[in-house]
Amino acid sequence: MDLKCLGYMVLFLIRILYYILKASVCLLQPSRRRTLTEEVVLITGGGRGIGRHLAQEFAKQRAKKVILWGRTEKCLKETCEEIAQSGTECHYFLCDRGQSGGGLQAGQGGQGEGGRCYDPGE
Repeated sequence: MDLKCLGYMVLFLIRILYYILKASVCLLQPSRRRTLTEEVVLITGGGRGIGRHLAQEFAKQRAKKVILWGRTEKCLKETCEEIAQSGTECHYFLCDRGQSGGGLQAGQGGQGEGGRCYDPGE
């Protein structure tokens, strides 16, 4: 066995030990949680399913504002009301890529705010 091959094997073993130690330290050290109190969160598909659950979780984490985009006003409104009851500011916009006219059209949303959702591809 030549010295070059032996050197690679030693280096390989050192790397394995390094990664084992690094993983052990990461397991023992508590992770730093990021505070969301000054963050605005935008969730697409926020009216139902995973989007709704994420919106509720961000509200529990005390995000400054939650903005929901989706296609069904009833679902968006219900989710927005639930979030507002928890004390987090929430707004929703109707956005449907399938509408004619190109781009995403946004309808009137929570607290009288409305606007246009632009398609980045346009």
